[in-house]
Amino acid sequence: MKARQPNETARVQESATGRMRLCLASGQRRPEADLVRFVMDPEGVLIPDVAAKLPGRGLWVISSRQCIDQAIRKKSFVRAAKGALKAESAIADQAAELISRRCLNLLGLARRAGQITFGFEKVKAVRGRPFAALIEARDGSSDGRNKILDLFSARASNAPIIGCFTGSELGLALGRDYVVHAALEIGVLAQRFLSEVRRLGGFREICPKNWGVEVPENLIITP
Repeated sequence: MKARQPNETARVQESATGRMRLCLASGQRRPEADLVRFVMDPEGVLIPDVAAKLPGRGLWVISSRQCIDQAIRKKSFVRAAKGALKAESAIADQAAELISRRCLNLLGLARRAGQITFGFEKVKAVRGRPFAALIEARDGSSDGRNKILDLFSARASNAPIIGCFTGSELGLALGRDYVVHAALEIGVLAQRFLSEVRRLGGFREICPKNWGVEVPENLIITP
């Protein structure tokens, strides 16, 4: 059997994991889904391009506050740009906010597609149906949250618990004033949502530690 050439192996790996990019901070080659792209605007200011669609040369960093701060501190962005570049310390916050918006926009699309259930009684009624994620407002009451978590734990659900959004953020995305409990159905929108939540986990807790919920390894990006 003919041995696979190195460049052929790289192409196979890339097709399986997504296009690989070099992280400026760590020097690791990682799938694009693990990173955030940055570009220079016309004034030479570095800005996050979380959708990876803006024109210009992309500078990629693992999606975490630690790696972005390290790239700024070590002037990795400036060296990679080979010229004058303004990298503000707030770009990690900007990246986190933009990724959060992408997550919430996807929930809005799921609502319009009829692929998300929200409200205490409606989420409780999701009996035996497979779903992609259980979403709980991080500032919701512990009483209602614990009832929902106990209920789904008893059903041995493998769906992750997402607790990184406030009730107001969820409400805005879902066309309500305030939403505490939601269940997202399995589908392409759910896959995209969880991929963005994974990136957001580099900036905020996906699920508060005091909830006693374990975050699945596939939602954790290790710098």
